Amino acid sequence: MTIRTADLFSIANSGIRSSNTLLRTTGHNISNVNTEGFVRERTNFVSQLTGGVGQGTTERVINQFAQNQLRRDTTRLGEAEAFYQRISQLDNILASEANSIAGSLSRYFSSLQTAIDEPGNVAARGLVLGQAGSTLERMSSLSDFMNQTESELNDELGNITTEANDLIKSISELNTKIREIQSGNRFEEPGVLKNERDMAIQELAEIVSIETRQKDDGTTLVNLTAGQSLVLEAGVFNVFQISGDPDITRKTLQLQSSDSPARINIAETQLGGKMGGLFSFRDEVLAPSQRELGQLALGFADAMNEQNRLGMDYDGQLGGDIFSLPSVQALNYADNSAANLAINGRIQAGQAENLSTSDYKITIDAVTAGPPDTVDITVELLNADGTPSLDTDGNPITQAYTGLEAANGTWEPILDGLELEFPDGATYAAGDEFLLQPTRYTAAEVNLDIVRGEDLAFASPIKAQGDI
Repeated sequence: MTIRTADLFSIANSGIRSSNTLLRTTGHNISNVNTEGFVRERTNFVSQLTGGVGQGTTERVINQFAQNQLRRDTTRLGEAEAFYQRISQLDNILASEANSIAGSLSRYFSSLQTAIDEPGNVAARGLVLGQAGSTLERMSSLSDFMNQTESELNDELGNITTEANDLIKSISELNTKIREIQSGNRFEEPGVLKNERDMAIQELAEIVSIETRQKDDGTTLVNLTAGQSLVLEAGVFNVFQISGDPDITRKTLQLQSSDSPARINIAETQLGGKMGGLFSFRDEVLAPSQRELGQLALGFADAMNEQNRLGMDYDGQLGGDIFSLPSVQALNYADNSAANLAINGRIQAGQAENLSTSDYKITIDAVTAGPPDTVDITVELLNADGTPSLDTDGNPITQAYTGLEAANGTWEPILDGLELEFPDGATYAAGDEFLLQPTRYTAAEVNLDIVRGEDLAFASPIKAQGDI
């Protein structure tokens, strides 16, 4: 084999071309030194076998390990900041003396003790009602704040989901462009497009925890750390969908492919990033706080009612309820046999002390037409995040009931001091499911049921009469 050597002119020409390429690369680096997301480029040359400088290859100077570590750290920071920002707002409200429930309860019981010491003092009795109203107002105000926080949280989740979808779509489109350009020029990377794509991936990493995989054609595939794909090959990508069933205010995430109607549920605890931080705040802090506040309000009101019914009021009559406790309508699951079915729940008088902060999933097992109409049900306790509540042995807490009368105005007792009403009779169907949340919003729905201080029953109902 004979190798032909290049002449001096071609050698010099190749040197000038290579130097010009190096100057262009250097100029490109200098002019973009302040460009966000820009990655420095480098041109490498090899010598030609026939003499002179061969074809140069321009590539980005990037450490893939450092880039992946930056994305992971960005995810952790985004999650921590989103969680801290939300929890600090709630902490400031609850820690404020102006919103202290403990202080309000102390003032209520102090006024109650004063009135008991002077049962004939009508003004002291009126002060008890004033403090009772103030305590309920304090609880209602905190409940409204938590509900507003939940609404704002849902809006923020919707905005972040839209942002994530836009980034996922942008990454997929940039992958397509990079593949097309790189396949036609193997000596020069489409650095501008790759920088733009990596910036989009970095922004996505701030929202959710992701893992990336590089392909030989220059494209980057993106998955959630939990394993679900976000950006696939051939430009196909998955998008986030937000839904809630049966509670439309409790958002859950699903993945849906851009070319398929199938949806994949995502565990919020595995998301990470801003989105994971917001879900953690909702499930670990906000939702339990809402239910604990409702449990406190119901327990306080029911205990005061029970005690007041044991005595006689200023007019010598047996005492009645001081507070009115609300009934709660269960939420209807989307797959139920009819959308207008209802189950109502309330606290049995004197049983609020047994109430937990759990939600109650009620499943209709069987329906028997009457008269009277009856239903068989299974009640399952759920935590605020939707997971099953467990007993001391680690087993889900469930209870089955048979032959419960299903009629408007008929209340059937179940566990934890609750009783249920099935107003739709034999209209229910086996498999219908309902979600009862007896403590979630009830802190704002407990009301003062008396307007006269004279109705406070401080006297013992026992009378003694001597034998004449």
